[in-house]
Amino acid sequence: MKVIVSLFFITAYFLGWLHAATVEISPQEQAWLDKTKTLHVRITKDLPPYQFMHENEYVGISVEYIKFFASMFNLKIEYETEGSWAEALERVKTHDGIDVILRLTPNSQLHQTMLFSKAYCAFPFSLLTSKTFPSEIFFNGSMRKIAVVPNYVINEKLKHDFPHFTYITYANSLEAMRAVNEHNVDGFIGDIAIMSMFVKNYRLDNVKISNLTRYATEEQSVATAKDWPEFISLFNKMLDAMPQDLHVKIKRKYLPLVHEKTSPANTQSVELSEHEKMYIATHPSISVTNELGWYPYDFNEEGEAKGFSVDYLKLLGKKVGLHFNFISGTWPVVYEKFQNKEIQMAQPLIPSAERRHHFRFSDKFITMDLALITQTKRHDISTMETLKGKTVGAGKGWPTTQYLKEEYPELNVVEYETAKEMLEAIAYGLIDAGVDDAFTAHYIIEKEMLTNLHVAFKVALKNLEDSNLYIVMQPEDEILQGIINKALHSVTPDELDALKSKWSKSIMSKELRLAFSLDEQIYLAQKNRIRMCINPDQMPLEMNQNGKHVGIIADYIALMETFLGVPIDLIPTRTWAESLLKAKERQCDILSLSIATPERKAYLNFTHPYMQIPLVLVSGEDKVFYADMNALAGKSIGITKGYAYGDILRVHYPNLQFVDTPSDEEGLKQVAQKKLFGFIGTLPTMAYQIQKDYFGSLKIISKLDERIDLSIATRNDEPLLLSLFEKAIDSIDATQKQTVLNKWISVNVEGHMDYTYVYMISAFIGFIVFIVLIRQYQLHQYNAKLEILSNTDKLTGIHNRLKLDDILEQEKKLFDRYQSPLSIVLFDLDYFKNVNDNYGHKRGDEVLKSIAAIVMRAKRESDVFGRWGGEEFLLICRNTDKNGAKTLAEKLRESIAAYRFPEVVSITASFGVAQFEKYDSIVKVFDKADKALYEAKAQGRNRVVAFDM
Repeated sequence: MKVIVSLFFITAYFLGWLHAATVEISPQEQAWLDKTKTLHVRITKDLPPYQFMHENEYVGISVEYIKFFASMFNLKIEYETEGSWAEALERVKTHDGIDVILRLTPNSQLHQTMLFSKAYCAFPFSLLTSKTFPSEIFFNGSMRKIAVVPNYVINEKLKHDFPHFTYITYANSLEAMRAVNEHNVDGFIGDIAIMSMFVKNYRLDNVKISNLTRYATEEQSVATAKDWPEFISLFNKMLDAMPQDLHVKIKRKYLPLVHEKTSPANTQSVELSEHEKMYIATHPSISVTNELGWYPYDFNEEGEAKGFSVDYLKLLGKKVGLHFNFISGTWPVVYEKFQNKEIQMAQPLIPSAERRHHFRFSDKFITMDLALITQTKRHDISTMETLKGKTVGAGKGWPTTQYLKEEYPELNVVEYETAKEMLEAIAYGLIDAGVDDAFTAHYIIEKEMLTNLHVAFKVALKNLEDSNLYIVMQPEDEILQGIINKALHSVTPDELDALKSKWSKSIMSKELRLAFSLDEQIYLAQKNRIRMCINPDQMPLEMNQNGKHVGIIADYIALMETFLGVPIDLIPTRTWAESLLKAKERQCDILSLSIATPERKAYLNFTHPYMQIPLVLVSGEDKVFYADMNALAGKSIGITKGYAYGDILRVHYPNLQFVDTPSDEEGLKQVAQKKLFGFIGTLPTMAYQIQKDYFGSLKIISKLDERIDLSIATRNDEPLLLSLFEKAIDSIDATQKQTVLNKWISVNVEGHMDYTYVYMISAFIGFIVFIVLIRQYQLHQYNAKLEILSNTDKLTGIHNRLKLDDILEQEKKLFDRYQSPLSIVLFDLDYFKNVNDNYGHKRGDEVLKSIAAIVMRAKRESDVFGRWGGEEFLLICRNTDKNGAKTLAEKLRESIAAYRFPEVVSITASFGVAQFEKYDSIVKVFDKADKALYEAKAQGRNRVVAFDM
């Protein structure tokens, strides 16, 4: 149903503000306003206090903001209520009757397909209990019954933090809250805004809402398609122009039960002075450094700041009402920004006399232990004195590195931007040893499976008088220093222990980490057997072969069975769908491998992934390679029904025509019969099936960006199973894993050989190589025998990125061995988007082809040239230093600028040049080239810049 509403928000306050507000509108924004007269807005009828119906009118916090926006820019709103939430998320991407989603929490996946405004609302999670229940001890209990709502973001965090609680699923928040009101469950954790509205409207008289600082708030934004950046910029300008008290009035209008002492997103639990309260009121968000790779203290994954110190800071923020905005980058980059006062706080920082002279330090934050890391076989290194004349790695820009050089001048010290780079250099034999924090070293060694490394001994540096780590502030931030110190002193031992426990698991001794708790021991003693359902036909991973579980996963399960000491019995099923049904009906206790989905989480818990597998597209032998799946729009693509990645792919590739098939085998059969254009499955399974049944008729024609994480799924009504299988997975060491893999890639010639295994071996070789290479540099190399990938860019006929990756890795190995000069030239076309916009994509493609031809004619025979992506190209220059590469780049720049493209006025390019130095990683050199390219653009484009230290 669609409802047209008037868009003039009739309050004197708002009209007064609207009259006074002034917003600068750019030409692009004005053009958008000129052609956009109506906003098609997705709205929910029953989500108070954000959006709901009241006296036949849509009202709520979210509605108020979009009405403000429409009134300010003289637009109309048409509300859309039809279709599911998932459909709305798809429709907004193409403006299919929906232009705007009113309330959405951004995440990395959604950012790929949508644009988000600044947050206009952020309320904390709160705890709902009966009035008589002492909420302060709620999480101290050994058992609690918790109401949960499907797909609620807090569910996974709760189950992770409190696996021993019992979780009961209700259809929606209202039903969950009624269960608390009727004493059917102990509590419910949800958005305080929704809670307060329901308590009031539905007279839930037996409950109380308590503050919950344990979990971060959810920021709510409006969202739109990628092609509407003007809408987002205008909405943000409106938010910035609104006076703060107007924001407060909107929220208070719909939150009658939320009082001042409970409404802030981060509830204070520290006694603050009036000056400190005023500081927080005027500085609600503090910018903080976030290093890319100082595991496990401070690092960044998929755009999110993570680590022990990051979690510690968030805890401090909750206690005093501060929000921290983490600014990410390599340590030299973010520290320079901090020194230039572009960032307010740096953390966690090693003290030095110079730093203490220039900045304010908090009280002790974290204690650090320096250690020396070597290969386990280096018995010649036992003390610092035995390192004389050897090459030792250390952190770039660290005071400890300077102290190391001063105290041991006989060492050849090489500085690295990240600890991971340094440890990999030790593992690969590029340097003899490295100095870093022991906690960091243990964590990375475990995480990256650098099993040939160990912490040899602790390092004591005389000039390092203080081995603690600190939070550091600007010299003028005395009040902030006081606030941080108060927060630090308010942290309880239990809170600190919880943080340490979360991040210390990787450095516990294996015996301690894997030891069964008393509850786990009792559970296993009472458990006669563990019933397991599998995917009955997914070789070489697993299958049911005449009642016996065989395959890679079967070998892993056998090791886990030995560790647990309880038989794991196979429950026979005919299909994967039947296995899922039996798991839902509690006829099996575990699934041997499964993908976690919201639907499955209603009845299953999931271990951390123990296998990651890429997805590929299979089609006929006559088909060409497709680098971009979106090029297959309208093609019929098969996916086995019930596979979780099918839902993911339908969201990621809405233009593809997906067809469910009963099994992988049936899907490939339909491709062979040309009933389907292609079929998507896992790389090992597809390779196995092709070799077994379709060699010469089918082949892999595309590798998808998506990879699936496989876990063991355990029934969630027996939560101890989860912790037991977490430990069982961790009990399998690198040697055992290698033994399992060797079994599947080794060939033992015997008199009565089962040739099925030959097919398994052939198929799985490609899989093993792929997994190994992913671990090194996320490589895109595939088994040539299976023709998994093409080496050529389809449009230009030059090398594609996968081939360039492969060549560059080989060149890097030669460089490491012979130290012959090696440089790269990274360039892209200036203002290329204008070509596509003004002349069309077909003309843009012709330009890219011409660029490829120009460079192929102008480059030297020894240079390797390819398309890096979009309008970006790469040259690998063998036996060439950066000066020679710069000369070559200048020649190419001139050739491109002088070329007359048909219909297009002119095209220029900007170039970044970088040279490999000793101990450089490929990632580091690309970072150099990228910075040089950025500088070339900053200087006005159409120029060459070489990276200089």
